Amino acid sequence: MQVLVLGAGMMGSVIAFDLAESDEVSSVLMFDIDRDRLDACANEDETGKLEVMVHDMRDEELLVTRMREANIDVAVSALAHEFSPIALRAGIAAGTHVVDLVGSKPEAKLAMDAEATEAGAAIIPGFGFAPGLTNVLVGVGFQRLDQVQTAVARVGGLPLHPGPPLDYEVVYSMESTFNQYIRPAIVVRDGEKVKVDALTDHEILTFDEPVGECECFVTDGLGTLPFTLDCSGVQYMAEKTVRYPGHAAKLGTLIDCGLFETDPIRVDGVEVVPRRVLDEVLRPRIQSDDPRDVSVLRVEVSGVRDGEPMTYSFELLDVYDERAAMTSMARTTGFPVTAAVRMLLRGEITECGVLPPEIVFADERYEVLVKELKRRDLTIEETVSSEPSASR
Repeated sequence: MQVLVLGAGMMGSVIAFDLAESDEVSSVLMFDIDRDRLDACANEDETGKLEVMVHDMRDEELLVTRMREANIDVAVSALAHEFSPIALRAGIAAGTHVVDLVGSKPEAKLAMDAEATEAGAAIIPGFGFAPGLTNVLVGVGFQRLDQVQTAVARVGGLPLHPGPPLDYEVVYSMESTFNQYIRPAIVVRDGEKVKVDALTDHEILTFDEPVGECECFVTDGLGTLPFTLDCSGVQYMAEKTVRYPGHAAKLGTLIDCGLFETDPIRVDGVEVVPRRVLDEVLRPRIQSDDPRDVSVLRVEVSGVRDGEPMTYSFELLDVYDERAAMTSMARTTGFPVTAAVRMLLRGEITECGVLPPEIVFADERYEVLVKELKRRDLTIEETVSSEPSASR
């Protein structure tokens, strides 16, 4: 079976190496516009299965041609947000299954369903850590309860040893990280989809060591959930980003000062964009040489089953892999993807069309996914309580 990985960054490389070690995969082709990143991946490959090729993702027609010529069975899109729709359209045109890490523009991706079905392509959108694994767990809660009342996914990637100025270090995309702080978030309130400001609905929560006390706040991370699940009786559903205490206040100050604005201003006769200046100033201060990180996830889905209140809680805590020198964020984002790819290759996912994570993995395939993740030392702890969740 042939697999294509689009993007040779942190996530793409982890995904490519893991798939190359899979029995289900005979070869892995990797595309990226950056030759140096491709060569670095090729030099690290120990399986002999990885082949790299320079490709400009803006050339959609050539991407379709190359997918067809290489007889790609499944493609993985580990690209920046702007290229995600191109990857999905190319997969559909080539009749190739695609697993996409990007969770933005969920309605536009769901609208591709008829075209993907006709092409015989399975498209799994927004399937990483969050949105992605969080969607699966919310979907499982919806399946198990007769009526869901609240569903909150709290998730975040954190430095193992936080430091100033933000007690945070970027471990993947600085642009994606910062955009979530200013993009309005879709939540569900009283059965209706509404947009709220990011950084709101602030909470304090505690995780096991080495994390301890944290805060969380709303961000736009529900992905497809509000558009695929029956939310008519849901009082509240949201995705919240977890950070160390004080992070939201610091970001709020920067936003209030206009430093996230993208309209140019003149400074000493020179036009500058505040957001660009902020990015350049902060980048060296929040991208340290210490890659050690920790990922946390807590999903709570509350409601009624057989007339009684019930809450399903799912929790995961993962730390930097010292042996493999692999960040936790790469593990928690990449390994759900590779599990999905293997399930597609083994024929365990047979449907075509756009298959949101909360739908395609909410049945018996959830147990398969959990076992796949456990093989990679990612263990989801599940508890059930007869008490309703305290989520608002």
